[in-house]
Parts: sequence; C-alpha cells; structure tokens
Amino acid sequence: SDYFNNADKILVYIDNNIEEYTADTIEFKQITDSLQKIVTNAHEMPAYGVSIDSETREAIKQGTWIELKYKSTETHNEMPFDSLLIKVDSEYSGFNLIRLHDNQYEGRCFYLSLDNTMEELYNTLQELI
Repeated sequence: SDYFNNADKILVYIDNNIEEYTADTIEFKQITDSLQKIVTNAHEMPAYGVSIDSETREAIKQGTWIELKYKSTETHNEMPFDSLLIKVDSEYSGFNLIRLHDNQYEGRCFYLSLDNTMEELYNTLQELI
C-alpha cells in the first residue's frame, strides 16, 4: 500500500469520463485515504490472470476505475510498472492492480484480497465526479 501514496497523480475513469488529480490536491488525498482504508488488513495474493492491453483499454471505457501514475518506473516482486490501474466496484472484496509498463497494460497483475469491500472507495469516487 506504500505505492498508493507515492503516486504522482491519479486518474479517475467513470463511464469514459476522466478526471485527473495531482498529489497536491484535496481530491488526491481523499482518494488515497479511502484506498488505504479499504486495504487495511488486505493480503497480497497470486494473480491468476494477465492483462491484455487492447482488452484493458476497452474495459476502462465502462464502470469506475482509478489509475495511479508514477514519475518513474517502480518495481514490486520483480515486476516493473509506470502506473497501476484498478477497477472499482462497491461489492468487490478484492482487486487486481493492472500494471502499465512501456505504455502497455500487458502481463501479470498484482492482486489484493480485502478484509471488506471496495464500497468506501467507490463512494468517494462517485462524490468527486
């Protein structure tokens, strides 16, 4: 979860509408605070799927998503990423962190199993837009 607060900016996608929040904004802090709350007691698990760039770019056009963007390439478990994309659904009790690297949403993801649901983060995002 340390990576969440280290992002340079956050993009919020809601039904193909995009809002951008930089790290110095109140909205950025609201989003990262909600994200930190829902990942309390979460467990990183093996991700069973992989991301395919064209399918991921199409999926972002519907529903609610956040993307945490970084100034430079980060690495976790020997997997590099320039941003992390998350589908936000109020009823989900876990989520994939889809890695963007070299401008492609390709390859293995990270997965967090939550102690609860994503409802708080979902509500925070809906109130911002």
